Amino acid sequence: MKPSDMKKVIEMNNILYAPYRLPSGSHVAIYRMGSFDVNKATVQELVATVFLIGEMILDCEATQICGGVIIIDTAGITIQHYRQFATVQFLSLIINLVQDCLPERLKAIHFVNEPFTYHAIYSLMKPILKKKLKERLHFHGSDLSSLHRYVPKDFLPDELGGNMGPFDNTEFADYFFSQEAFIERINKYGRLEKSSPEKWKRKILST
Repeated sequence: MKPSDMKKVIEMNNILYAPYRLPSGSHVAIYRMGSFDVNKATVQELVATVFLIGEMILDCEATQICGGVIIIDTAGITIQHYRQFATVQFLSLIINLVQDCLPERLKAIHFVNEPFTYHAIYSLMKPILKKKLKERLHFHGSDLSSLHRYVPKDFLPDELGGNMGPFDNTEFADYFFSQEAFIERINKYGRLEKSSPEKWKRKILST
């Protein structure tokens, strides 16, 4: 899996990283779920793209230290989105990935323009959320001023009441695709299969 494999997802203009960091040093990532075209890509491809981006940004020391803030804008979501995003299997997968697999330090996850059904879904999933994650989830609805108390307008696009101009991930997409060689190198890493000490010795000596 590499950036060029995820071109159709990135070109939906639904993923944007602010070009500069918050005063705390955290990066700001914005996801527009309503802009994801379920007829062009699967939800699995979306998740793969997000985690591929995670591999890239974690190469930056500032991100390793200061972590990131995620904003999920659900404006424009349809029943087709719910059929992919609101399943127990998918939500359980995301929670497991965020809580136990993602090495990034998530400082906060903000939901904006979320419909009332999101709160019902949250109530169902809340028992399996760890205390730290619960404390870092924020639901703002259509109250953008509530979001601005956490993320200043200078770090947000017009659609979220910010000063960055219209939501446009062209520059970020260029950066994403420029990291092809880096990701191909990362993809070479993995874990060795469980084996005997002698087999380990042969593998080490052969490298």
